[in-house]
Amino acid sequence: MLKQERTKDPKWLKFAEHMNCVVCGRSNTSMHHLRGLKYGAGTGFKAGDNFTLPLCENIIDNIGCHTKIHKSHKKFVEENKHIFNDDIEGFCQALYKKYKELSV
Repeated sequence: MLKQERTKDPKWLKFAEHMNCVVCGRSNTSMHHLRGLKYGAGTGFKAGDNFTLPLCENIIDNIGCHTKIHKSHKKFVEENKHIFNDDIEGFCQALYKKYKELSV
Protein backbone atom coordinates (compact mmCIF):
# COMPACT_ATOMS: atom_id res chain seq x y z
CA MET A 1 0.00 0.00 0.00
CA LEU A 2 1.45 3.36 -1.04
CA LYS A 3 1.51 6.19 1.44
CA GLN A 4 -0.16 9.42 0.24
CA GLU A 5 1.74 12.68 0.47
CA ARG A 6 0.33 14.81 3.30
CA THR A 7 -1.65 17.84 2.18
CA LYS A 8 -1.56 20.76 4.60
CA ASP A 9 -4.25 23.38 4.01
CA PRO A 10 -5.03 25.56 7.06
CA LYS A 11 -7.47 27.68 5.01
CA TRP A 12 -9.54 24.57 4.24
CA LEU A 13 -9.60 23.55 7.91
CA LYS A 14 -10.68 27.05 8.98
CA PHE A 15 -13.38 27.15 6.28
CA ALA A 16 -14.71 23.68 7.07
CA GLU A 17 -14.94 24.40 10.82
CA HIS A 18 -17.99 26.50 9.96
CA MET A 19 -19.72 23.72 8.03
CA ASN A 20 -22.40 21.57 9.60
CA CYS A 21 -21.69 17.94 10.40
CA VAL A 22 -21.67 15.92 7.18
CA VAL A 23 -23.45 13.05 8.95
CA CYS A 24 -26.20 14.56 11.11
CA GLY A 25 -26.25 18.22 10.06
CA ARG A 26 -25.61 19.71 13.50
CA SER A 27 -23.37 22.71 14.00
CA ASN A 28 -20.48 22.88 16.50
CA THR A 29 -18.11 20.80 14.38
CA SER A 30 -14.42 20.08 14.36
CA MET A 31 -12.36 18.42 11.69
CA HIS A 32 -11.76 14.68 11.87
CA HIS A 33 -8.62 13.41 10.12
CA LEU A 34 -8.89 9.86 8.82
CA ARG A 35 -6.38 7.50 10.39
CA GLY A 36 -3.87 5.26 8.67
CA LEU A 37 -0.71 5.29 6.63
CA LYS A 38 -2.53 5.37 3.32
CA TYR A 39 -3.82 8.87 4.22
CA GLY A 40 -0.37 10.23 4.96
CA ALA A 41 -0.74 9.59 8.70
CA GLY A 42 1.82 7.79 10.75
CA THR A 43 3.48 7.91 14.10
CA GLY A 44 3.14 11.48 15.29
CA PHE A 45 1.40 12.68 12.12
CA LYS A 46 -2.25 13.28 11.27
CA ALA A 47 -3.60 12.41 7.85
CA GLY A 48 -3.41 15.09 5.21
CA ASP A 49 -6.02 17.84 5.42
CA ASN A 50 -7.59 16.52 2.21
CA PHE A 51 -8.66 13.44 4.21
CA THR A 52 -10.81 15.31 6.72
CA LEU A 53 -14.49 15.59 7.58
CA PRO A 54 -16.40 18.17 9.62
CA LEU A 55 -18.07 16.14 12.39
CA CYS A 56 -20.14 17.44 15.31
CA GLU A 57 -18.81 17.52 18.85
CA ASN A 58 -20.57 16.34 22.02
CA ILE A 59 -23.38 18.63 23.18
CA ILE A 60 -24.62 18.06 26.74
CA ASP A 61 -26.03 14.49 26.77
CA ASN A 62 -25.74 14.00 23.03
CA ILE A 63 -22.66 12.08 21.86
CA GLY A 64 -21.35 13.77 18.72
CA CYS A 65 -20.34 12.10 15.50
CA HIS A 66 -16.70 13.03 16.12
CA THR A 67 -16.69 11.02 19.35
CA LYS A 68 -18.55 8.14 17.69
CA ILE A 69 -16.00 7.77 14.89
CA HIS A 70 -13.16 7.73 17.43
CA LYS A 71 -14.90 5.07 19.52
CA SER A 72 -15.43 2.73 16.58
CA HIS A 73 -14.36 3.85 13.12
CA LYS A 74 -15.53 0.66 11.41
CA LYS A 75 -18.99 0.73 13.04
CA PHE A 76 -19.42 4.46 12.35
CA VAL A 77 -18.52 4.09 8.67
CA GLU A 78 -20.79 1.04 8.32
CA GLU A 79 -23.75 2.85 9.93
CA ASN A 80 -23.24 5.86 7.67
CA LYS A 81 -22.15 4.19 4.43
CA HIS A 82 -25.22 5.61 2.69
CA ILE A 83 -23.82 9.11 3.32
CA PHE A 84 -20.27 8.25 2.25
CA ASN A 85 -21.51 6.15 -0.68
CA ASP A 86 -19.41 3.23 0.66
CA ASP A 87 -16.25 5.31 0.14
CA ILE A 88 -15.28 7.59 3.05
CA GLU A 89 -11.93 8.37 1.41
CA GLY A 90 -13.60 9.40 -1.83
CA PHE A 91 -16.13 11.46 0.12
CA CYS A 92 -13.32 13.38 1.85
CA GLN A 93 -11.52 13.94 -1.44
CA ALA A 94 -14.71 15.15 -3.18
CA LEU A 95 -15.46 17.59 -0.35
CA TYR A 96 -11.92 18.98 -0.48
CA LYS A 97 -11.96 19.14 -4.30
CA LYS A 98 -15.25 21.10 -4.24
CA TYR A 99 -13.73 23.57 -1.77
CA LYS A 100 -10.66 24.02 -4.00
CA GLU A 101 -12.89 24.64 -7.04
CA LEU A 102 -14.92 27.25 -5.17
CA SER A 103 -11.90 29.01 -3.70
CA VAL A 104 -10.23 29.69 -7.06
